[in-house]
Amino acid sequence: MGSLCLSLVLSLMLLAPLRPSAAYPKLNQGSHLSSENPSDVLISPGGTFSTGFYPLGLNAYAFAVWFSKPTCWLGHNCTLAWMANRDHPVNGRRSKLLLKETGNLVLTDAAEFNVWATGTATNSKLTSYLQLADSCIGWQSLA
Repeated sequence: MGSLCLSLVLSLMLLAPLRPSAAYPKLNQGSHLSSENPSDVLISPGGTFSTGFYPLGLNAYAFAVWFSKPTCWLGHNCTLAWMANRDHPVNGRRSKLLLKETGNLVLTDAAEFNVWATGTATNSKLTSYLQLADSCIGWQSLA
């Protein structure tokens, strides 16, 4: 997993949960991104990358990372950098990407079936968050 060019950083920090309803720089523990809200995306600090639910077809989505620069409209002229569930798209309703209390990042479909997960869990009492980086460095876990 670390060799994939995901540009995502999973860091362990003491932060309160936050439910994003628009583009955010990070996803906090216990929060999720929803396939029903196209503005539920994470953006890297310099705006180089974005991540969220990327449309693959009619009511079919993947959790993906794409280049934000040059500017693209989600689903139109975006250059994809990585996709979690290319072969198993999720429904546009009730599907979500959840950062669990354990630190594991899980993509669930409308039936709440786990389609994809990072397997990054911790027994620590620290809270975690997911942040997109402006460089292609893969997953990291910082204590």
